[in-house]
Parts: sequence; C-alpha cells; structure tokens
Amino acid sequence: MEKNKLYILIIIGCITCFSTVSVVSVALSLLQLMDSKGAASAYINISNMLAISVAGLCLGGVLYRHQGFSIGFYSPLICAVLLSLVFFVQSPLAINVIIFSISLATGLDNPNNNSVLNSFIKENREKARIFAIYTTCSQFFVIISPLIASFLIVKYSHYFAILVIIASYLLNSLIWFFTPFLRKITFEKQQTDRGKNRAHWHGSQLLWRIPALRDLTVNRILNNFLYTGTLVLLPIMVTHNTQENVRFTIAQNFILSLIGMGFILNGTISSYLLKKTPQLAVYFVRGATAVALIGMIIALISDFQERALYVMAFLLGYGQFYFRVSGMTLGQAVTPPEHLGEVILAGDALVRGVTALYALFLLLLVNILGLTGPYLFFMVLGAFAPVFATKGAAIYLKTLKAEK
Repeated sequence: MEKNKLYILIIIGCITCFSTVSVVSVALSLLQLMDSKGAASAYINISNMLAISVAGLCLGGVLYRHQGFSIGFYSPLICAVLLSLVFFVQSPLAINVIIFSISLATGLDNPNNNSVLNSFIKENREKARIFAIYTTCSQFFVIISPLIASFLIVKYSHYFAILVIIASYLLNSLIWFFTPFLRKITFEKQQTDRGKNRAHWHGSQLLWRIPALRDLTVNRILNNFLYTGTLVLLPIMVTHNTQENVRFTIAQNFILSLIGMGFILNGTISSYLLKKTPQLAVYFVRGATAVALIGMIIALISDFQERALYVMAFLLGYGQFYFRVSGMTLGQAVTPPEHLGEVILAGDALVRGVTALYALFLLLLVNILGLTGPYLFFMVLGAFAPVFATKGAAIYLKTLKAEK
C-alpha cells in the first residue's frame, strides 16, 4: 500500500475518533450537570448504539451507492450541523436525540473508512499489520480527546468544547474534498458496479449464510456484554465516588483516556508482533475476553472505587485492541471483499441493536438490584465469546498458508 494514501486515511481516522469521542465526553458531562446521579448520562451510549443499529437496518443502500467520497465528505458535514443544535436545547431528552442523530450520520463512517482502507491493501499478509497501524494511530486520539474535552469544559465551558468539535467535523470534510484519490474511488465504484441492483438486505443475508461470519457476530455480541456494558454503566460507577460536575468530568474523561492508553500501548506492541507473525491475530480473540474479565473483576472486588476504575479502564483499553483487530482481521478473511462494506454495516446494526437492548435491560436491573449482581451475571455470559471465533480463525490461517 502506498504510504501517502495510508497517511491520509490515518489522518481521517484520527479526526473521526477525536470528534466521536469528544462529542460523547461533552454530552456525558453536560447531562451529569442536569442529573447528578449519572442515570441520564448512561443513556448517551445507548442512544449511540441504537443509532448505529438503525443505520445498518435502513442505510445499507446508501452505503452501497455512495461508498467512498460521498459518505466521507457529507457525513461529518451533517454532524457539524446537528451538533450546533445543542446551543438551542436544554433538556436531556433533546440532547439524547441529537446524539442519536449524529451517531446515525456517522454510522456509515466506520464501514466506509474500513472498506476504503481495505481496497488499497493488496496482500492478505499485510492486512493485519496495516489494520493494526491504522487503529493504533487513530486510537491515539481516543487518549487525548477526553483530556482536551475535559480541559475545554473546565477552563471555558461545555459550549466552547462543542465549537471545537464542530470545527473537527468540518476539517474532516475538507480533507475528503481536497484529496483526489478519495474522490476517484467513488467514480471507479460507480463504473464497476453500474447495472447491478444489490438487495438492501444483502449484508444481513451474508451474515446469516456464512457460518464463520455468523459465529464471529455472536462473538462480537458476547464481547460487547463485557466492553459496552461497562461503558454504559461508567457514569453510574463514577458518581458512586462523586456527584460534583467538575470532579465527575475530570474523573470520567481520565477514565476514557486510560482506555485509549491501554489500547495504544497494546497496539504498539502488537503491530510489531503481527509484522513478524501475522497468525498471532487468531489468539487476540481469547485475549480480548480474558483481559476485559480481569479488569471487571478488579472493579467488582473494590466495590467500584475510583483507583480500581482506573485500572479497569486501562485493561479494557488493552483488551479492546485485541477485540478490534481480531474482528477486523478475521472478519475480512471470511467475507467476500466486494461486500465488505455492507457486511460491516449489517454486522454493526445487529451487534449494536442487541447490545443496546442488553444495555437497557442492564440499566433496569442495576436500578432494581444494584451494580454487583447484574454486572457479574453478564460477565459470565461474555466469558464464552472466544468459543464462537474458532471457524473464522481457521479460515484466516488457511489464507496465510495459501500465500506462502
């Protein structure tokens, strides 16, 4: 893959991560200011998941027809307009609706960015390493964006932080607009796919028809019981220690930064290892579940004390890299390349939809029974995630052997 193209895609990924994480960080803090117990803030992540699920169910045709430049340019532009509406509303419900709408617009970004990146990688042996580099670089902004958001909120205001995020959305649109090869890929796709009438539900059909892909989807859902369940409950965990908004903002965003730090540290180590031994990606599936469980157990034992939450956050980030790269690597190995974008979108729809329902149920149980019991129950369910990745791992290893 040409380095200049990789660098540009890395920049796009970095800005996308910054705006995505920052808008959630600001929304969490803004809603905690309205509800000091953290319950309103907890619904932000659920709104995000539901939006991605709806995007997968309803916008598959949009992805197919406009994959490449159109989505890359217009999606952040729409997000900038939507985020500006926060200046005119004051209720938690309205803010959740805005976050839902922004997440709906950006629900196409991940499959679009991944599909564009994948189209420029010619050798399967290079995919795991390049995906690792891409995710490591973009996730660096997962570290700094909560810290920047926290600084902007405490030093200036929530609304000044929102202005900065709007500027980042606009910057991403400009990069897509002024990059010739990104505009060209849209033209080439229109030419090669002319005359084809792909079914709207094709990505979902492939998820069901390909056994290895179906199992990997179950693996993602069970791992999300661990990772997303913790993220949804995080505002409630933090308010267990403090309900003052400034302290909440600092603690919450520091925890989000620690997740990013764990991610990028593992990314740095794993990128080097994957370059020499690409088959290690199959072991990342087990690592994703094991590391998350260790962090969650530490938090449970300590009764969710602040320092334990910091340790848990770092371990969740460390394991999240295993989760992300193993999913991308094994997923592309079992998916027809020409349908990768649709499958990613459909997979995100199913996984996020199920996870959103799980998160709502989890919040209900926590309100009735407290944190410990429900959290422990779903930890046990999530522990079975690696069982459903064996078929995908075997297929990926076969592709590596075929290239030798």
